[in-house]
Amino acid sequence: MMKKRLSFSINLNRKSRIYHPGEVVAGECVIGLKETLKFRSVRIEFVGEARTNWDEMENYTTTHKDEEIYFHKKTSLLASGQNKGAHSHLNPGRHVLDFTFKIPPFSLPSSFESKQGYVRYFLRARIDRPWRFDEITKETIHIIDLIDANSPRMLMPVFGEAQKSLNCLRNGTAAPLQMLVSTDRNAYCPGERIVVTTEIRHLPFTEKYQTIINLIQTVTYKSQSKYRSEYKRLKLLQRSALSSKVDELVVPDVVPSMRNCGIVSITYQLKVIVARAHHHDTGLDLEVDLPITIATVPLRKSHGMINKIVPFSDLNNLLNNKTFVTIKHMSEVNLYSMSAVAT
Repeated sequence: MMKKRLSFSINLNRKSRIYHPGEVVAGECVIGLKETLKFRSVRIEFVGEARTNWDEMENYTTTHKDEEIYFHKKTSLLASGQNKGAHSHLNPGRHVLDFTFKIPPFSLPSSFESKQGYVRYFLRARIDRPWRFDEITKETIHIIDLIDANSPRMLMPVFGEAQKSLNCLRNGTAAPLQMLVSTDRNAYCPGERIVVTTEIRHLPFTEKYQTIINLIQTVTYKSQSKYRSEYKRLKLLQRSALSSKVDELVVPDVVPSMRNCGIVSITYQLKVIVARAHHHDTGLDLEVDLPITIATVPLRKSHGMINKIVPFSDLNNLLNNKTFVTIKHMSEVNLYSMSAVAT
């Protein structure tokens, strides 16, 4: 078997390959030669892009796709000369060509990969060879958006309420089942604890109810003409329903929320459900969805907001001065955040 006469690779100074906006990506292109190499140029480019692509089958197959380019930087590492078409030679041996690129300092979407789309950042180096196919090597890096759980907006708690009329009468009037839910803040990193306060009013004593808390991840892909969403549910808690309860739930290891990408969106909701135990009719369930952010910069331990329990007296004081967000497939559900109503 003939040994390969040319090796070409990109070596990064940072082994983890994890970076943040504003940082410098540095490394070297290494060319190993068994014999003299004729070339025109050696170039490297640094690309940040997002793409979506999926097929839908009806009477025929339709492909939906789109793309975004965040940056595309190029630099020459080795050139043969100024004359067009000129070429030079590299002698046998090991040749090391250093490079540096600065990641743009503005907020970039975090790296993400799936079958339907991706957000990707990579380096691609090329040896331009006369009358031959170019030699190309590629190295992917991971850029993580800085979503700070310590920012004032992220520290604001989120409140939600829902109610539904039941087939029971008290003093001749309907007594609606009501649920009030709050979180201690609205941004968390994996491994941190979400403090969820739940209050259930007019809970019937004639039937058993249970409380279920799920974390819902929604990934939405957009094309030039259509979009599709995928949902993942992770059950964090299931217990008997109580009139008032404070739960601490550990955030699982999930990808961060996606910002600043027009064609891939990743959002999270904390879905709190009160349902009749062992009953399969979900129309009897009472649900509240609280939007939360999965951050990348964890809460500082010295911060006074850690594990703060939000009293429902705050919620009641805000009832006459709140911003409403309609939640689909729910009965009389209102959602509001402290950040939206603070004066």
